[in-house]
Amino acid sequence: MNTYDGRDIPDESSPEHTAGWVDSLRRELSALIEISANSAEDKLDQLRAEATAFHERAAAYENNARALHARIEKLQDDQVRSLLKPFFERLSTLHAQALDSSAALAEDAPGAAEDFEYFAETIEDMFSLYDIDSVGAAVGKPFDARLHQSARTVATDDPSLDATIQRVARQGFIFAGADRVLLPARVSVFRYSHPTDIKSDASDAIGSEQRSTDMKESSL
Repeated sequence: MNTYDGRDIPDESSPEHTAGWVDSLRRELSALIEISANSAEDKLDQLRAEATAFHERAAAYENNARALHARIEKLQDDQVRSLLKPFFERLSTLHAQALDSSAALAEDAPGAAEDFEYFAETIEDMFSLYDIDSVGAAVGKPFDARLHQSARTVATDDPSLDATIQRVARQGFIFAGADRVLLPARVSVFRYSHPTDIKSDASDAIGSEQRSTDMKESSL
């Protein structure tokens, strides 16, 4: 123990001085560790935020790339479909003619009827090569403006037939999975009218025809 100005000063080698120095060192180390830990945690938070932002940008880029690719494919498909549409229209007309011929020859020439039916099925197979399906228009089915095109209306006094297909002039076709048809089915549709209205329409038609005949005769 040393004495200075009347006070006892612990010797540097004394236990008291050593213990104080160790405590001070511990406090400094604790402070440094705490600062380092806080700094490291802040750095990790920053890295996590940057990683999250990177993944979000990467996901957005991937979604945009997919959307662009899908758009390009759709435009290409639309272009191909537009170019081939006249060909498909001609095929669908041949398909309708083959079915009509098959039905007309069913009783008198069943062999020829089968040939025409086979020809129609072959056309359907050709459509399937392009992922094109029939809309399935058939007599008696309800008229659907999304799939069918009304070529003419036929009056009927049977309310159960109203808005149903009376005849299929040409089958319709649609690309598989498409939202709209490639070629709508051309059909005749029943329209319900009261029996008296039908008779009145028939009388008007006969009267109009008679007046037309009278006018022709008077002009001679």
